[in-house]
Amino acid sequence: MAQSSNAHLPVFVAEMEDVRPFAKLLRGIGLKHCLNIFGNAGSSGKENISNLRSKRRWAGEAETVAVEGGGADEERRWAKERKGMTGMRMEWMGPGYELNLLLRDESKGPTTTCALRTLDPEEILNPIFDQNERALYVIMRSDWFRDALLDLPPSSSRITLSAIPPRARGRGRGHGSGSGNDSPEPEMDADVMANSMIRTGIRIGEMGQFSIQAEGDFGSVELDYPNDKEVMQRFICVDEGISFSYHSAHFAHLSRALQNSIKVCLEIQSDGFLSAQIMMAEGEELGEHGGLLHYKMQALEDEIL
Repeated sequence: MAQSSNAHLPVFVAEMEDVRPFAKLLRGIGLKHCLNIFGNAGSSGKENISNLRSKRRWAGEAETVAVEGGGADEERRWAKERKGMTGMRMEWMGPGYELNLLLRDESKGPTTTCALRTLDPEEILNPIFDQNERALYVIMRSDWFRDALLDLPPSSSRITLSAIPPRARGRGRGHGSGSGNDSPEPEMDADVMANSMIRTGIRIGEMGQFSIQAEGDFGSVELDYPNDKEVMQRFICVDEGISFSYHSAHFAHLSRALQNSIKVCLEIQSDGFLSAQIMMAEGEELGEHGGLLHYKMQALEDEIL
């Protein structure tokens, strides 16, 4: 952006190829302390900035104002509004170098130079889910899974997900189906099916089930979801079953994403790695759904054998 020599506008020029080495630095308190070294980076500084934004000018506008006869008054007004604001010059040579800040409170006032060491960025982990190592595959309604997470004790530090496969005849490594049972049995209403199960003495465990458990300061809570048509859209579990624990704080982020979703798909590897895909609610001008949110998390180390 070109600018005339007589236009006293604040200019900030930045050019960098990779900002990751000091991404953490900008979130720390060190930079805030440097900017507030003259004590005017608080609310008063915000008010001055808002005033400047309301009267922002483009480059070259000063010449036009001067021609019209109001250039001197305009410059004096800008100088008055900028009074009390700290000027800054920022320099960064690249990875491995310090971030230098040259701060000056007034044009003839003291100058302070601050040097901040940058940090090496942490590698962003994005492991790929191995379908060949899948031990559990569950698709269920989001509201049921969300309500289960809300019923867990707030004081719990870990959440345990476990599943047992259906005790079916002559199945392979992965047990399950889209309707909870692969045998050609006639469909029936959920209430009729539940009453029939009670009368015949069939246990829920023989159908297979998915469980969520957490232990808090005043006891533990366990919620079981049977492999039933009205509960599970899809349920596949290995013969030996699974049980893994995860940080409750990680599920707190997952719970918020479930509020406006339709379905949730949970996949767990044999080592406990969890992949959760959340189908968002349908939009007005979208297709079948409004997109997918994908969450990944590792199981606690003491749960991995």
